[in-house]
Amino acid sequence: VTLRGFFRMTLADGEERPSVESVLEKGPADEAGLKAGDVVLKVNDRTVVDVADVVRLAGKSAAADKVTLTVK
Repeated sequence: VTLRGFFRMTLADGEERPSVESVLEKGPADEAGLKAGDVVLKVNDRTVVDVADVVRLAGKSAAADKVTLTVK
């Protein structure tokens, strides 16, 4: 799933959590320091278990809102 409208990164469902597959250079995800291989644990302090959770939670934010991702 490509979330270009929000983060400019591509996510995939991992074994237990969604993981970052790629990050577009100079996009919001890149500027926030996200890297391919990072595992997304939370979006705005809400636990996520798959890409659908990330899309759903991020989609609740307006375009100009900041979204906080917790990754490992």
